[in-house]
Amino acid sequence: MISIDWQQVIGSILIGGSGLGGAIWAAIAGWKKFRPVKSGDETLRPADEPAPAGAVEWVNDICEAMGAASAESKLKALLVGSTRDNARAFRITELEGKP
Repeated sequence: MISIDWQQVIGSILIGGSGLGGAIWAAIAGWKKFRPVKSGDETLRPADEPAPAGAVEWVNDICEAMGAASAESKLKALLVGSTRDNARAFRITELEGKP
């Protein structure tokens, strides 16, 4: 008569299952960590990346051209991509009170 030791069978299944589960978990975690991430918008840059070449100089130039304008006015000029002449013209119209 054949005798089956069920404790050994259940123990083998549990150990084998946990090993298989651990291998699957490690594969999924590794895939998520090391896969290349594609962003939908390629124009965004990470916060810790330095500004593009010339960007700081451009912002300083626009701020100097607008003089003592409010921060909101300077921000408007920067957001629309104004040149130095456009920023000066925007500031002049603001001072004259024209819409």
